[in-house]
Amino acid sequence: MIKQEALQEWFKKNFENMYLKMKTSDHAYNPENQNNYHLEGDVWTHTTMVLKEAYKITKNPNIIMASLLHDIGKPDTREENHDYKKVTYLKHESHSTYLAFDVLKKAEEDNIMEFDFIRVLEIINWHSDLHHIQIKEHGFNHKEANKILKKYPTITAFNDILEMSKSDSYGRIVSKEIKERTSKLYDYCLDEYGNSFMRNFEYNKKQKEKEKLNPKPKKIKKVIMTIGLQNTGKTTYINELIKDNEDAYQIVSFDELYIEYGDGDYEKGVARVFNDEALEKEMKNEYENRLNLAYKTDKIVIIDKTSISEKARRRSTDRVKHSHIIEMVVFLESPRTLYDRNIDRKEETGKYITRGTLKNLVKEFQMPHKGEADVITYKIGDKYKEKVKKKKQIELKDYQKKIN
Repeated sequence: MIKQEALQEWFKKNFENMYLKMKTSDHAYNPENQNNYHLEGDVWTHTTMVLKEAYKITKNPNIIMASLLHDIGKPDTREENHDYKKVTYLKHESHSTYLAFDVLKKAEEDNIMEFDFIRVLEIINWHSDLHHIQIKEHGFNHKEANKILKKYPTITAFNDILEMSKSDSYGRIVSKEIKERTSKLYDYCLDEYGNSFMRNFEYNKKQKEKEKLNPKPKKIKKVIMTIGLQNTGKTTYINELIKDNEDAYQIVSFDELYIEYGDGDYEKGVARVFNDEALEKEMKNEYENRLNLAYKTDKIVIIDKTSISEKARRRSTDRVKHSHIIEMVVFLESPRTLYDRNIDRKEETGKYITRGTLKNLVKEFQMPHKGEADVITYKIGDKYKEKVKKKKQIELKDYQKKIN
């Protein structure tokens, strides 16, 4: 395992611009208005402290790499609230996920350490999950915890987030007041989170036993949802998929709707819809109508849409989760490549997304989890290095062994 100091130096040498932005991005609004959750100062100092904690807690390279990269998106998402005199980094997790792409590719090339590319991105994307669980006055918020637990049906995924959360929470300096209030609660929070996981596991186990006695009809239909920003290769993939048997597929495409609403011009359609609330609602209704009609057919339904947030994905797939096998195909590419392709795309097809819009879309990106789909396939970069994840049954003894 590479030492912490060596890893930090490697990052500073190969990604100097990122390092400098992190070093100059302070959590404080000004010297008089500090961030009581980050008294250590700038983002880079916090990152080194998180790495130090991660090296103490684990030897898992996925946690180590995620600790290095979990906040690299903070400088680009930093905003100052002048009314409350504080700094916010809204949706920095998603931005960090995309920025991590090039760093991880370079780390693979330089053989820095053995790590799981997708798993690191998931940890980065979800690293704030535990922070969002609130402690109620009389104890732990089980309802909120169980919502998040659906992301982690395997003990490995669950444990990774726990270790990342510990590293992130301990790798900072907080005010005396916050430290007194949270120091005892944090370990309690982790214990209760584990208990919630066990309750969730036992419930699922009982449900499966019931299903054996009263089996549900087998899913015989299928829906394929493409997930990714513009210019990641979704359309190319779909064309390749259907070329030998187009009649077997029914495609529902958002881009096609923009072209129709722009009288054949994509950019015109986007402008018209975005500037007319009633028209935007009409187009969304038309999309829903086409999707419902497609689901009624016996064809494989392909949803050609960015679908970058969980909420957006569920709006399209929850209605058929009991009747269709849901496969999500995730396309990941570095922001730099996306910007370059965007220019080429305008020349070739007339479709163009502004740099600002792409940046905002990056902030919305959420990695899909196994609670959303039966199969998740990742296509990474130009070479489309694939990784397929399928739903697995959790072994209780594995969980108990990990906890003990």
